[in-house]
Amino acid sequence: MTARPEAQPRPFLKWAGGKSWLVPTLLERIGPLSGERMVYEPFCGSGVTSLAVLYASRHLRGRTRPVVVMGDQNLELIRTFRVVQHDVHRLIEALGEIARRYAVDPKETYYTLRAETPTEDVAVAARMIALNRTCFNGLYRQNRQGRFNVPMGRYTNPTILDAENLIEVSTLLSLGAWVDHVEATFWTPQAGDVVYLDPPYLAVSKTSNFRSYLASGWTEQNA
Repeated sequence: MTARPEAQPRPFLKWAGGKSWLVPTLLERIGPLSGERMVYEPFCGSGVTSLAVLYASRHLRGRTRPVVVMGDQNLELIRTFRVVQHDVHRLIEALGEIARRYAVDPKETYYTLRAETPTEDVAVAARMIALNRTCFNGLYRQNRQGRFNVPMGRYTNPTILDAENLIEVSTLLSLGAWVDHVEATFWTPQAGDVVYLDPPYLAVSKTSNFRSYLASGWTEQNA
């Protein structure tokens, strides 16, 4: 019997403007991954590009494997990636509890969760993933007070917890990913490194004016 090919772990978040479809082209443009290279993704979103680089280079060893630097201005997102990387089993427990509550009363669970302001990292990550999997179109948006304000989506049986995939993503991140705010001091690309920039889009018309990714908005100065 022929062995099934190893499947690449999926991003654990849905993200507006995700580039899963573009990954093969991006990897081709990045070129050979071996050698002492850094791959920077300062607007990581779901992290699909960074995860693809880590997966493609997973069989390399030591300093021949590139270091992937993931960042974003969304601190909740950064904290979530760090928890997946370093504390995935506690995260799975927390998501399992949310999934059980959601199965009993989806609407009450969603809006109660949305109103919460957890401070502990695992709780922050569990809330973000659960809301992302159950909100309208997986959208991330903040009001002027910095509060997540996306309404509940219309899903029959959303996957709040995919433990197997979370563990696989955690394993990939542990291979060589640094996750931090985009203003961290180690963002210093050198010759031969790769920087993939995919920031929020600026408005091209009155009907495509989405600048509420964060409370501060997104302007030409950000770009």
